[in-house]
Amino acid sequence: MTKQARFLHPQANSALSWGVLTFFFCAILTPVAWKKANDARNAYNSRPGAYRGKVRILVGMGLGILGTAYLVTLITVAVLSGLGVIEV
Repeated sequence: MTKQARFLHPQANSALSWGVLTFFFCAILTPVAWKKANDARNAYNSRPGAYRGKVRILVGMGLGILGTAYLVTLITVAVLSGLGVIEV
């Protein structure tokens, strides 16, 4: 029995690239990275065993989630600072 060749999922590199670029350079777009990685994960899971590249998808999703949490924290601090509740 020979192993069937598994190709890299077409959206795996895109999800990873969006995650890395938005996390390090443009935090405002991290929810987009999270969404793209989630879409790639759903497509990957719809055909089990047909593709490889799940780690890339999950890393992109993780960076999207972490970046979104960081973005929410920044916005919260900015709003509270603007209201005079906290001093930065």
